[in-house]
Amino acid sequence: MSDGELPCASPPCRRCKSYPATLKVRLEPVCESCYGQYITQKVVKRMVTALKEVRAAAGIDRPQAPPPPRYLVALSFGASSTGLLHILHENLRSLRERNPRVAYDLTAIHIDTDLSDHGDAAEPPDTPASRLLRTYQSRFPLASLEIVPLTAILDAPTMDWSAMPPRDSSLPPAAQVRKLLQALPSVTSRVDVLRIFVRHLLLATAVEKNCDALMLGSTTTALAELTLGAAAKGRGLAVPWLVADGPFPFPVPVAAAAAPLPSDAAPGGVVEEIAAAGVANLNTGNTRSTNNEGRTVPVYYPLRDVFRRELLAYNGMKEVALTDLVVEGESSATATVVSHKELSIEAVMARYFAEVEENQSNVIANVVRTTEKLMKVRGDQSCSVCGMTLDEQGDARWKGEIGEIGENGESHERISQETSTSARKLCYGCERSIRG
Repeated sequence: MSDGELPCASPPCRRCKSYPATLKVRLEPVCESCYGQYITQKVVKRMVTALKEVRAAAGIDRPQAPPPPRYLVALSFGASSTGLLHILHENLRSLRERNPRVAYDLTAIHIDTDLSDHGDAAEPPDTPASRLLRTYQSRFPLASLEIVPLTAILDAPTMDWSAMPPRDSSLPPAAQVRKLLQALPSVTSRVDVLRIFVRHLLLATAVEKNCDALMLGSTTTALAELTLGAAAKGRGLAVPWLVADGPFPFPVPVAAAAAPLPSDAAPGGVVEEIAAAGVANLNTGNTRSTNNEGRTVPVYYPLRDVFRRELLAYNGMKEVALTDLVVEGESSATATVVSHKELSIEAVMARYFAEVEENQSNVIANVVRTTEKLMKVRGDQSCSVCGMTLDEQGDARWKGEIGEIGENGESHERISQETSTSARKLCYGCERSIRG
């Protein structure tokens, strides 16, 4: 029997009194219908807030015929993103039936992290992700579903590749990314950089498709994991940006934004959309300039008020039936640990909060609520890899407190000028992930 389920001889639903209670809302026994309404209402409430903020940022104040907002949903094929897509799809279906004027355009993007050799074929390969996407498309016909390969990060103008390990351009794209990730010093580093790549591609796709907001499927539990995981990796300054709803800084280095297109850039791709004639700022409607100021993409977490176990119970309901669609990753909190050396910080946090969620879910909610109150600091300089604001004083204090020194015993202040200049391009979290 799962966490939210009740025994077979169930009492009547505490809310509708009409059907047997098979699930629980917190401690209240409810039927599947009332449980589904409970989860859906939490998500719709967040979507209403997002719509108001997006229209306010665009300067739209109760127009006669407002254009339908365009939302981009990040789809990992996991339980959270699949559940979010289902809720938004059913809400969209209801809106189109009742009042088409308040409907929205829904697009879901899957970043395919499969780096096997078939990803370099001239013709689009029939990968497991593409086959699964066709199944999702038949299940969610009102949404537009697409795949973006992870190798697209090689052409993205949102990163300064000089800060990363050298790339071997003679290799196929998938092999280049694979070799780059393998060169990183630890499992945590590889997971961290992979997440940064995925975030870059999601933000770039949102801009390319002129979407009004990017919707991420992180639950309350996942946001708590992200908060503590980011702090543990030295990314404390970025936590408010990573967890809170609202504008997210678009990571376009100044040099990349002003530079001409690469000779091997595919026409009509993300590079051309961003680095060519200019992309309208999603918040202000103004054309982007050649500096980083004001470049933001609205990012929202509609599941931020829903715990992971609640969403899993929702996915398993008879009328929803998403369990067969979901693909769980290797970092699942229930996966067997062979060696703790091969366990990333993200996996450690997932295991910890899986236990906390059992009996102390209020602790998880408090972590997320506290994080929402933190101030988003926006500085003049940003990290060349993750795009977050640089905090040189904070990074120096961190290094001093943990006793970091150079290879020959010098302090960081006495390391060679080239190393110091290069290090200033990276925030502390990226410096540790890339250089160890």
